Amino acid sequence: MNKKEQEKIADFQLARLNRKVKGLQEELEANNQHSDLWQNFLNELTPENKKIYEEVPPYLFKLYRLDKYLAKGGQGITFLVKDGMGRNALLKIGEYNSLKNEYIALNSIKSPNIISLYMGERFGKAMVLVEEFVSGINLGQLINKAKGQKWISSDSYNIFATMIFMQIITALESIHNSKGEFQADGKLQDRSFVHRDIKPENIMLGYDGTTKLIDFGLAQKIGDTQTRQVMGFSLPFASPNQIKNKPHQIQDDYYSLTCLAIIMLEGGHERFYLKEDVQNILNGNPEDFLNKQFQYFVPRLDKLLPIFQRAELILKTKFVPRNFKDSIKAISENPHLYGGEKNLKERLLLIEKYQAEARNFPLAEELYNALTSPFFNTFCDISHLVKGFQIHRFMHQEFMARQTYLLKTKS
Repeated sequence: MNKKEQEKIADFQLARLNRKVKGLQEELEANNQHSDLWQNFLNELTPENKKIYEEVPPYLFKLYRLDKYLAKGGQGITFLVKDGMGRNALLKIGEYNSLKNEYIALNSIKSPNIISLYMGERFGKAMVLVEEFVSGINLGQLINKAKGQKWISSDSYNIFATMIFMQIITALESIHNSKGEFQADGKLQDRSFVHRDIKPENIMLGYDGTTKLIDFGLAQKIGDTQTRQVMGFSLPFASPNQIKNKPHQIQDDYYSLTCLAIIMLEGGHERFYLKEDVQNILNGNPEDFLNKQFQYFVPRLDKLLPIFQRAELILKTKFVPRNFKDSIKAISENPHLYGGEKNLKERLLLIEKYQAEARNFPLAEELYNALTSPFFNTFCDISHLVKGFQIHRFMHQEFMARQTYLLKTKS
């Protein structure tokens, strides 16, 4: 194919793309309801709050077309929007002080298991965030469906849950160790945060196999004291530190994750606290609730280890060998796709080394230690655990494929 023919094909492809973009824009214009949705929201506000939201410029709704009203919470309002290419995204609009920490946290963290921030902008006292939209269901919805279909306690469910916990721990490790740019003193800027709202509704399971931690509206810098109302988090997942309004620590997130793990593996929980306990927490008397929380979750901790051991056994005898075997076969049969014949032997030996490391890594034990350490104030090397997860990276493609299948069959 000569240069002239290549240019002709490129021009044709560009023209086709332009027609597609124009068609999407015309479709968005025809179906645009942003003015009605936005105006309805403004009409419900008090005059004081309306002044804040009216600072959002109208051109924003030309860049991001409001498609659906999703939710209103303590941090603001959330819409499902479409950009100029017709892609879905989440548009959050709220008071600057309410969304500032979420913007800083998401802007500092890059992880495949954390929702992405596309844009953040301040307009006077208002703040606008555009975030990734995950097409799927949240973990709470999955637990309810699994319970209804009697999937709870099966090997496939426990393996599924175990690998979700692995991915959330990976996300938390990124949040807790986030670093920024170099400062004048030569040290990296500390951008580490505590999520502070780990619960099933804030874990999205995508139909494409991804698992994402979402909603950083309550995120705070590690060590900061809480400045908002004490019930700005969720029971029964809140840690004693949160409830007592003490400085935020990394262990707070793992405490919440442990509560979530127990509830997921059991398919729900009995409500062990009363409305009076909630009121007592608001009044600064949390001891009754904390005693009930401790008595509910601690006896259930010992049930985690056998579940993780069984999941580890199946993963290491079935998924790990198969995926490593497939990788070795692919490299051996198509070396030109993996760097050519040179150093082929070394690459195959390296894969075998990874397989041995995955086989010998105490996955169940370290996962159990990570989830129980917040209850007993013991140390756990999370970074070592995450490296162990990375050794099992050949399992992750398997897991993503299984998640896509399971969500379709269980939804």
